[in-house]
Amino acid sequence: MHRRFYSLRSTLTGLCVLFAFVSFASGATVPVTNTNDDGAGSLRQALRSANSGDTIVFNLPPRPPTGPHFLNLASELLIEKSVTIIGPGARTLDIDGSKKVRLFDIAPSAGTVNISGLILSGGLAGNYYSYGGAIYNSATLNVTDCFFLRNTSQVHGGAVFNAGTNGRGAVANFTNCTFEENFGGASASRSAVMRSRLTILCRKGKAIAFT
Repeated sequence: MHRRFYSLRSTLTGLCVLFAFVSFASGATVPVTNTNDDGAGSLRQALRSANSGDTIVFNLPPRPPTGPHFLNLASELLIEKSVTIIGPGARTLDIDGSKKVRLFDIAPSAGTVNISGLILSGGLAGNYYSYGGAIYNSATLNVTDCFFLRNTSQVHGGAVFNAGTNGRGAVANFTNCTFEENFGGASASRSAVMRSRLTILCRKGKAIAFT
């Protein structure tokens, strides 16, 4: 298990500051009550049940003394509606692909998706033509206070691939996000986030770089 991930470094690598503040949804609240991959109370079921404009929150037991809760995915989570996912904090819940699956696929129909307060680790876009180890984004994505750790793509966008071209299509905004050891294809300089409209101010370095 990822015991080395249990506390974030005091000096964060690749801190990203958002210029436009995230606007959160104002619909119903859909609770997640366990860390099962599927079934009642799971994040996967919450995404199915939520309507556009709803907010998904986590009602989990207190963080274990040995580290965060783990949600180990058997397959990627598909987001097709405009939802807000508010995690319990990036020291509390790790959504882990176990180096087998991508974590989130955000469809164009999703409109605007807000994600905050999570560790996103071990995502893999394993097919040669796959992009985005943690997130493949085809909508407008706002990410706040998340830790992207050791996600991999066989092509580009080890952590996030933003599926727009020439300034059109997908938009991704990040604030207070940390990227460490995310790798995309053969080029580590393209490791973290790849392509299209990114509203960020970020230091370039080994952990995160943009093209």
